[in-house]
Amino acid sequence: EQFGIIDVNIKAQLSITHEFLPVLRKAEKAFLLNVCSTTAYQPVPYLAVYAASKAFVLSFNKSLRYELRNSSVSLSYLSPGSTDTDFVIRARMKAHTLKQAERFNMTPESVAKIAVDGLFKGKEEIVPGFLNKLNAVLPKFFPLLLVRKIAASIYEPREVVIETGVRGVPVAEKG
Repeated sequence: EQFGIIDVNIKAQLSITHEFLPVLRKAEKAFLLNVCSTTAYQPVPYLAVYAASKAFVLSFNKSLRYELRNSSVSLSYLSPGSTDTDFVIRARMKAHTLKQAERFNMTPESVAKIAVDGLFKGKEEIVPGFLNKLNAVLPKFFPLLLVRKIAASIYEPREVVIETGVRGVPVAEKG
């Protein structure tokens, strides 16, 4: 599972960017939007590989944006936070965290609109939502130990019980 995260978040982004940049550079004006995450801005215990892969994506895009500064390609990177997807379930977050996330979730449609608007305005970094902007900035101002403790309290996995049916096939997940 951890290597799959690296494959999707790092290898796929590098491959797609490498494949399309030569084509985009030939255009009179081109736009490239890469997806990061607010987890890229601090260490995240229990989501270490995911957060580290997004930190790579953030650094890669900041660097590439500079390299493309005199080209026809405008590169933006999107760092969404809590969005109404199944990510929190796949990350196996605790029930209280799931309830908190629901209060702050943005819809995928609102994130997409903000992303596209920012892309065509030539914004470098697009962090949709006030709380997500805070999440991206605040860790810089607090001790690392505190940042890790807060992140750990949010992302510590919940206990999951898989119910199985005939021949051990999973039929439900509780937790």
